[in-house]
Amino acid sequence: MGGNGSVPGRNGLESAQLLLLKEISESANRGVALDEILQRAVEGVADIFGYDACDVFLLEDDGCLRYAALAIDSAVKAAVERLTGLTIIGFRIPLFDGSCFKEVLDSGRPIVLDDMVRVFEDFTDDKRLRRFAPGVARIVGFKKVLRVPLISNGRALGVLGAAVKGDVPLELPALELFSAHLAVVVERMHLEEQVKEYTRELERKVEERTAQLKIAYEKVSAALEELEEKNAELERFNRFMVGRELKMVELKKKIKELEARLMNEKR
Repeated sequence: MGGNGSVPGRNGLESAQLLLLKEISESANRGVALDEILQRAVEGVADIFGYDACDVFLLEDDGCLRYAALAIDSAVKAAVERLTGLTIIGFRIPLFDGSCFKEVLDSGRPIVLDDMVRVFEDFTDDKRLRRFAPGVARIVGFKKVLRVPLISNGRALGVLGAAVKGDVPLELPALELFSAHLAVVVERMHLEEQVKEYTRELERKVEERTAQLKIAYEKVSAALEELEEKNAELERFNRFMVGRELKMVELKKKIKELEARLMNEKR
């Protein structure tokens, strides 16, 4: 992938961007996964602007950037992954001092880079991996790389990147405008995912509480049944004792009658 065709004129550029943004928004409305939407976005940007590569990095909760989407020639991508032994999509990028990624996110402004070794060194602070930077730079053959922050409501969400091998115009203002719209979509989908997560958590807690109440109800029901059994048993015992008491009274009465008769006979 990646755009190697001619770049459309100004009006055509704006129209193509609007169509791409419309497609992205409609995909978000249909519930398409964010990474799929971002992949379509970078492919569209590469085609519209004539870039040789375009990518998106999302800021994660742990403070790292996650390589979320990439549009580039598949053979180039495969060659880079063979050299480094890494899978590009999903790769996590730490934000350390001196990194172009950190610079873009901290400043909130785009930067253009022409030092390709530095560009690829900035993907990691691991010295073992940084040694691959010159080899990766040779494989991709980029002349310039552009990094644009994805910012919505003053919050940095990630970075949109683009790269060219020749003298293709970077079209920075147009790309900044596109990144602003894309950031809104990303933020919206993040918020929707948070709502879904909170809803799932609430449902889980309701299920847990319902289960707890069910257990408590079953215990109370069992205790009531046992109490009823004990009451019935006590009632039977009371009836038995009352009956026994009555019999004792009758026996005592008979004994007295017999004693009286014996006394009369002796006289």
